[in-house]
Amino acid sequence: MDLYKGEASFHKIYARDISRGYPQGKVAIVIYPKPSTLKYYSEGINEETVDSEEILPLVIEDIMIRAKRK
Repeated sequence: MDLYKGEASFHKIYARDISRGYPQGKVAIVIYPKPSTLKYYSEGINEETVDSEEILPLVIEDIMIRAKRK
């Protein structure tokens, strides 16, 4: 996923394992920016760029992932 105009979105996030195998049965998701290799150029439009190093990671803690019922 690329950062465009300072924004990015995730439609779905899939876990490959359940959280009971981790300490305290919980996991954390850390989302951090990756420098984009895309460059957007447009004539006549002032395009504002965002430096990925200025964006702090988003940490979502204490997530419990359970197995699907069969």
